[in-house]
Amino acid sequence: PHNQYGWERSQQAILDARDRVEAYGGTLLFVLMPTKEQVYRHLSEPLLGADKIDLLQESYDLMRDFCESEGLTCLDLLSILQTHTDEQLYYTTDMHLNPRGNEVLAETLAAWVDDHPEVFSQP
Repeated sequence: PHNQYGWERSQQAILDARDRVEAYGGTLLFVLMPTKEQVYRHLSEPLLGADKIDLLQESYDLMRDFCESEGLTCLDLLSILQTHTDEQLYYTTDMHLNPRGNEVLAETLAAWVDDHPEVFSQP
């Protein structure tokens, strides 16, 4: 129940933020950032178990579904980062992207902006 209350408040805060940004002609972009366990599922699942990875994925999918149902502009990085699993994108002992992971993120964001010039147009 406690998490459900937080999720409901988060949804409302996200929708409020979108409305405020759109009110001044902007586009709010949500970047869905997967955990390294999700990106490297083929390596982490044998160690952590499918149930733990499924739980991470369930939360991620919940946000992705919310984006879709509310028409939010969301950039889903899971499949993009998974195309680079032959590289180390996260720090070994930390949950954050390393320099190479940040480079992939920056390239992805730059490509998204190039593909969506309308986010810079004036209403």
